Amino acid sequence: MESPNFSMVLLCKKFPATDPDDSLPVIKISEMRNGVNAKSDRASRDVPEKYIVKNGDFLFSWSGSLLAKFWTGGEGALNQHLFKVASEQYPMWFVGHWVYHYLEEFQMIAASKATTMGHIQRGHLKVAMTICPPRRYLGEIGCCDGTVGRASNSM
Repeated sequence: MESPNFSMVLLCKKFPATDPDDSLPVIKISEMRNGVNAKSDRASRDVPEKYIVKNGDFLFSWSGSLLAKFWTGGEGALNQHLFKVASEQYPMWFVGHWVYHYLEEFQMIAASKATTMGHIQRGHLKVAMTICPPRRYLGEIGCCDGTVGRASNSM
């Protein structure tokens, strides 16, 4: 499988919210775990589009605890230590399964490097291989895979 696109880190401090009513919550590891709340930082809507997180986007934290999930918390701004994962070749349910498959291995790599906060590097993502079915079957598999809906709601 060709590696998906892991768009990463935007320092949201470069885009401070000037109007709290017309701003985006900053999506950090805490928001991945607990959702957006009143304590969530805010960013200006001037954040470049590729860093805007929307429902259904697949997020992966590459530092600290290494979490992965389909985002369901509404529109927000992607912050450092997170990837927004996308693929032009494969459906996101398939990419999500690929990340979940390797997540424990990625967590072990990060734990072995933990001096303050362990992390993985892009090289670790590039060597994580998977066997891909022919594209013509991916749609059929996705229709039959009962875990797809649960993955987006429970991860």
